[in-house]
Amino acid sequence: MLKQKIELKEEQVIEGESFNTSVPEDYQNKKSGNAKVAYLMQLGHFSTLNHRKSVQECGNWLHFIATKDFSKKKLFSANFCNDRFCPTCAWRKAHKDAEMVATMMTAIKEEKDYDYLFLTLTVPNVKGSYLKRTITKMNHDFGVMTRRKRFAFIQGYMRKLEVTYNWQRDDYHPHFHVVIAVKKDYFTSDQYMDHEEWLHEWRKVTGNSKITQVNVEKVKDKNNSSAILEIAKYSAKDEDYTRNLDVFSTFYKALKGRQLMVFNKIFKEYRKKYEVGELDQYSAREIDNNEYYWLIVGTWSAKEKYYESQYRRLTDKEIEDINKRLSGEESKEKKEDRAKVVHLQWQRFKKNSFC
Repeated sequence: MLKQKIELKEEQVIEGESFNTSVPEDYQNKKSGNAKVAYLMQLGHFSTLNHRKSVQECGNWLHFIATKDFSKKKLFSANFCNDRFCPTCAWRKAHKDAEMVATMMTAIKEEKDYDYLFLTLTVPNVKGSYLKRTITKMNHDFGVMTRRKRFAFIQGYMRKLEVTYNWQRDDYHPHFHVVIAVKKDYFTSDQYMDHEEWLHEWRKVTGNSKITQVNVEKVKDKNNSSAILEIAKYSAKDEDYTRNLDVFSTFYKALKGRQLMVFNKIFKEYRKKYEVGELDQYSAREIDNNEYYWLIVGTWSAKEKYYESQYRRLTDKEIEDINKRLSGEESKEKKEDRAKVVHLQWQRFKKNSFC
């Protein structure tokens, strides 16, 4: 993984627009929000100057590798900040989480023959001054509830906190999306809980009779796609928390330092397996058999709010190294080096998000 931007020499740059060499649109859209987040951090005196700068400059340069006809582009390296409020990094993390969740759910179903419930737990909307304490109470109440004997059927769960903002009412809606692993006989056993019992138990543990609904259903689609989309999506949307300083401040203070995605029992065990590559055979990611030919360097223009791109041919050595990496043929030493880089990135993410 390249650690710094590649500066193309004038004689290396290829002119002409016969191919689509631009940076993918998703990166263009998310990058435009970084400056606004950094500005709100500055207004609210959140974080250090250096950290705000890293958010503002996140994704200032992107390196893509492309096939000879440019029909396939793949991000190869970039300068990312890994802050949870950074629109670009939050978007990328959601994609990575979706891949992880899909892989774990497939592996557990294959190896343990478990089925899944998809559960959504809500509380009434709250004003910003109550959001932080409401989330703290929800975390506590969920733990109390699932530790009760009545919930012994739970073999493990993944729980994701999501918070949305209603600008018309100026209030916040915190809620949990939960994937629960159960044995196949759960649905015909005396442990089975219907919708009304779930609602009763959630009301009882929260002490809030104003809760009018919960949603619980069996995950029926073969690829678990609906559950994956909900559990892996953003905890907060940047179009919500960048609305103004007051809203950003509420989200920042309520979510900073929190573990937004929680893994329990079988999911905690399989997450460790996923991280060390023991579940690779269950990954839905397609094997990349493309042969890459070009290097595209995207440079963000703050003035134009757009990525300007240049490209050149990859060197023979770069092509060899890239294809070895993608085919899994790279040396053990290089794999270990990349694993260390991933670990350092994760430590940096935790430092930026949970301190």
